[in-house]
Amino acid sequence: MIKGKLNKYVVEKGAVKPELVIAVCDSCSPDVLRLDLAWLNIRIFDLEDPEFKSLIVSTAFKNEHHDWGPSNFKEFEEMVSNGSGYHPNLYAFVPIDFARPVASKIFYLIEELLLIIFPSDFQIKNLISYHEQEKGKYTISHWSHNHGHAQWWIKGEEAGPDDFLLQFEEGETKKVNEFFRVAWSRLEKLTYVKL
Repeated sequence: MIKGKLNKYVVEKGAVKPELVIAVCDSCSPDVLRLDLAWLNIRIFDLEDPEFKSLIVSTAFKNEHHDWGPSNFKEFEEMVSNGSGYHPNLYAFVPIDFARPVASKIFYLIEELLLIIFPSDFQIKNLISYHEQEKGKYTISHWSHNHGHAQWWIKGEEAGPDDFLLQFEEGETKKVNEFFRVAWSRLEKLTYVKL
């Protein structure tokens, strides 16, 4: 397993705190929810899943003057309401244990590997950054948009929206997850090999 270095640090009152990053991905079917990335400390949610909303709101910082829960989740609501490329489904790649943030480079490596396995328009649409205000409580510090564009055109004018989505058969799930682990371990050991 790759133990990625934290991508950014925030100095607050003399302490160095890791930045928590959530990646939002576009142009994939619900098949992506079958990926098992727990070994990378990552769980995948549909942005419209009530459990995802509950997680974001419940981990938001609040005090007697303000509750950051609604504003934290507003970033995701705006993404859903603005639509998403060819397909309305957006998926969040979220650290399972917020105390062990996942570096943004790990999200991009996942994107690269998935595009190699499944040529599609799959892309990281946004990286949303949070800063810990109090143990286990976060506020959004900023969000950045990845100005991506369609990466694959396979069928030309005959194509429909679903032809560009990352998707795979349910029966392939076990093999996909096994391949992902093997490829990841090879990339870690053979540092001279690049995707």
